[in-house]
Amino acid sequence: MNMNWNVKTVYGASVIGILAGFVLVGYAGGITGLWSFFSLWVPLPYVLCMLAARFTQTTWFINALLVLTLLLVTISTYIYMDAILINTDAQGALVFVVVPLLQVAALVVILAFLGIYNGLQRLRKGSASI
Repeated sequence: MNMNWNVKTVYGASVIGILAGFVLVGYAGGITGLWSFFSLWVPLPYVLCMLAARFTQTTWFINALLVLTLLLVTISTYIYMDAILINTDAQGALVFVVVPLLQVAALVVILAFLGIYNGLQRLRKGSASI
């Protein structure tokens, strides 16, 4: 499989986001926090980004996905660190449930719009295959 640098960067940023999330889950809940069901929510948006990068074919879609992945990693890591390290609260661990679900919801909407736009562009060029 011949991947260009954008796809590799999406994979790398996603892996960094997954590792940062797991490190902060481990810090917040210890080893039992890592083995909990809720720690499975943390990598979900990044796995979705990696799957989208794997199955896309156009360069602009990969570039948009790269920007989106970098935004996800940056914003979610900031929110996790703010909730766990800076503004500690009894409900701070809920951030590991809420943030990934909001990210997945936003990703589904954005990827759907990008996919529709991609399909319209291919129809306009006359290269769409059904």
